[in-house]
Amino acid sequence: MSVKENYLIGVEQLDAQHRALFSAISRLKSILLEEDFERNKRVCKELVRFLEDHVTRHFSDEEAYMRKIGYSHYARHKELHDAMVQMVAAMKAEMVASDYSPRSIKHLVGTLLPALIYHTESVDRFIGKEDPPSETANNAALAMQKTVISVVNELFGQSAELSLEAMSPDTLPDGDRTYTLIDCRIPQGERFRIMTAVDESAAVWAMNGLFCAQLEPEDELVRSALEELNRLITIHFVRNYADGVFAQVEKNIVLTREQFWALRPTYAPLCSLIFEDTHGTYAVSAWKL
Repeated sequence: MSVKENYLIGVEQLDAQHRALFSAISRLKSILLEEDFERNKRVCKELVRFLEDHVTRHFSDEEAYMRKIGYSHYARHKELHDAMVQMVAAMKAEMVASDYSPRSIKHLVGTLLPALIYHTESVDRFIGKEDPPSETANNAALAMQKTVISVVNELFGQSAELSLEAMSPDTLPDGDRTYTLIDCRIPQGERFRIMTAVDESAAVWAMNGLFCAQLEPEDELVRSALEELNRLITIHFVRNYADGVFAQVEKNIVLTREQFWALRPTYAPLCSLIFEDTHGTYAVSAWKL
């Protein structure tokens, strides 16, 4: 896994650090997919320590560069860095507690890979540039449409097309899906709930492409990456809808189908959309709480 050249920001030190981060994650992923994991456990520990140290050092250097050039969105960007450092620290604690079990390392790789791809391609490449005027502020349906199409394309190189502008038990019949609920809050105090339902076939196909492997739906790499995908879509949607504001995710949980329909707010959503590609559907609804 490497950084796409057209998304590098043109600062040699930072671009070299991006490459090193993706190289370490790629090496970890390769070890996880090998048969003899125990033999490579020491290497995994070293790579995890490298990632933890390098993420912290890279973010510090990137923040120093943003301050140097007077980047106007420095505070927002630093909030994202702080959240990712906390995320890596929490997963490091999980790995230590489990003596670096394959499952705990898959949780790290499955979460960190899509997070870094998104951050590098959708946030870092705007350093030194001003965001273009928002065309989606206060237009929830357009904000969500732009979000899903952008994130799916950036992470998986796949095109998703809007199919229906309503999600209900009738438009989303029984099937093998993963259902999630994400609650988040913005600094102004407003809270949002995002609920998603993704076809298992579409999720596995996308994750196979992301990790260059043949994975099963229950694999921790698939579960962790899908959880992170939904978190990124939530943050990106709020950013588009609330004109540049970044949200803090408070809850991100997997639901049964019954829980999914029971926990939906009873009032009309800001938007409710179903997207399709050749591998299945991705349905999402958003509410203000």
